[in-house]
Amino acid sequence: MTTTAIAALVTLSVGALGCLWLLTRGRRAERMTAAVLMCMFASLALVFYSIGQGGMGALDAALLLGVAAPAGTLMVAARGRGPGRAAGGSHHRAR
Repeated sequence: MTTTAIAALVTLSVGALGCLWLLTRGRRAERMTAAVLMCMFASLALVFYSIGQGGMGALDAALLLGVAAPAGTLMVAARGRGPGRAAGGSHHRAR
């Protein structure tokens, strides 16, 4: 096992554990942030892995993951609270 593979494993495990804790304990905004951070840690781990192994497939996956995670979060944030808000669901407050 190379040092870059060990760095990839440590980066992924430490980042994933921290983000999983926040995903289970945090508010909605914190969970969205944790999901993006988890994808960023996974992307960084794939970059470390591709450096050590010399393969371009892991680097391509890291680039795709690095772009898709923030874009997905922005799309979810732009939708708001979902269909309940548009239909005047129980979470909607009258002014």
